[in-house]
Amino acid sequence: MIKVLIIEDEFLVRVGLKTLITWEEEGFELIAEAANGLEALSILEQEECDLILTDINMPQMDGLTLLRQVKELYPHIKSIILSNHDDFEFVRTALQLGAMDYVLKLTMEPQELIQKLRTVQGQIEQERSDLCQVKRLSFKIEMFQKEIREKRFYDIITKACSKREIAEVLQEFQFPASESYRSVMLQIDNYQQVLETNTFKSEKLLIQSVANIIMELVRGRGGGELILLESGRFALLLGSFSEKLLEEIRDSMKRYLKLAISCGVSKAFSDIYNVHAAFIESEYALSFNFYGGAEKIIYVESLASSGASLERISWSDEELLRLLEQRNQDAVKTFISGLGERMSQYRVVEPNEVKEQWVKIIHLFSQSLSEVDGDVYSIAPYQGRFPFQAIRNAETMDEIVAWLLGWIEVYFQYLNHCMNHQWRPEIQLVAQMIKEQYANNIKLIDLARAVGYSESYLSVLYKKETGETIMDSITRYRLKKAKELLKDKALKIYEISEAVGYTDSNYFGKFFKKIEGLYPQEYRKIYFNI
Repeated sequence: MIKVLIIEDEFLVRVGLKTLITWEEEGFELIAEAANGLEALSILEQEECDLILTDINMPQMDGLTLLRQVKELYPHIKSIILSNHDDFEFVRTALQLGAMDYVLKLTMEPQELIQKLRTVQGQIEQERSDLCQVKRLSFKIEMFQKEIREKRFYDIITKACSKREIAEVLQEFQFPASESYRSVMLQIDNYQQVLETNTFKSEKLLIQSVANIIMELVRGRGGGELILLESGRFALLLGSFSEKLLEEIRDSMKRYLKLAISCGVSKAFSDIYNVHAAFIESEYALSFNFYGGAEKIIYVESLASSGASLERISWSDEELLRLLEQRNQDAVKTFISGLGERMSQYRVVEPNEVKEQWVKIIHLFSQSLSEVDGDVYSIAPYQGRFPFQAIRNAETMDEIVAWLLGWIEVYFQYLNHCMNHQWRPEIQLVAQMIKEQYANNIKLIDLARAVGYSESYLSVLYKKETGETIMDSITRYRLKKAKELLKDKALKIYEISEAVGYTDSNYFGKFFKKIEGLYPQEYRKIYFNI
């Protein structure tokens, strides 16, 4: 709606203008009326307005004076003059001041007024459209510049870049010089749980909310650069560091967003070209939040650097295998709980090393399953996660232990199913065909024809017999073969992807991480200890 203000000192003329046409039906809203220019200016201070219809000769402030004031104070407002036959010189002056048209009050007809209003209406709408386009373009440019800045800083912080590359970024974005810098890694505690509660409706909104609070506080304390990472993590490069800033960030997260946040802090470094090394330090410090205690601030200097390992914490593979063989579920849970307690007490071991020890324990569960022709990958995901994924992506030791204690029940259900059920010959044939043809595009119709069943019947029967779908079996076997091929350093990742039936190596990488909790390249590095 075009908002209109009528300014006329004659009461009957104002009434006539209001009733001459149906304003709202024509797309206009009469916001008020005034008897002179002073009243009009007072109204304009309080109300939004697009168009004024103003008389020229009025007491206290005439129309020409009003037009001059409006042109200066509200240049976007359009105007139409209400004039008499002898006002020609005044009308010409008004047009020079920017009035768009004039209407003779004594001979004014509805259609004439509507036509002039529509002309003004068209110009206002065109200007609005142009302004919207300019705003959209400005917003896109601003977002593009923001993305470029984040990408450039992300590169120099997370990668080993040359001094020249770092200098170019710092100069381009005018990062302030300082005598001492620190890198801080921030993590939203219990991130997956936070996402699942869906309080913020979307992950993007959650990340933006956290980032806005951090930067608002950082700007008030000398500035810094915030880099968005993944999985609820942020890197913060500070030229002016104080623990009070981190405490303020932590307190604000709790107060405004009801979130807990932990921080890992690098040593102070004087050379800005050590920015990547500082990032690695802060990431390493934060990783020790694994041992529990949310909302921590962990300094890398406080961590032992003695190369401690888990050798001091002993457990018996044979004991766990014996308990699994005895199908003693309660004893297995007790074993896992006790092991978790001992690992938690020895807090100087790198968390990734601890996680890989838990992965080895899962392999013992898998070894026990192989004796009854079962496969750990055939077990339905517990809480939406597979064992290796759950362990490697866990934030804390307690999370690993709690997840495993729940998963053990699912494991024994599957184990009992394998022990008490012999697949019928048709299903064994389909399983064998999957093993032989996993690298090809296996079609359900071909499997169904091989055993003489319809596709729908085979799908239902296969799930009933094996506990998993045909596609799950194909996926599981492809993963098994991929892990075997990754142990051959001569093979490229894309070659392995194609060898196990995936033409898109990016899709293969994402699928692998979903099940294993890490990408193929990372799995290979762990296997070869590089």
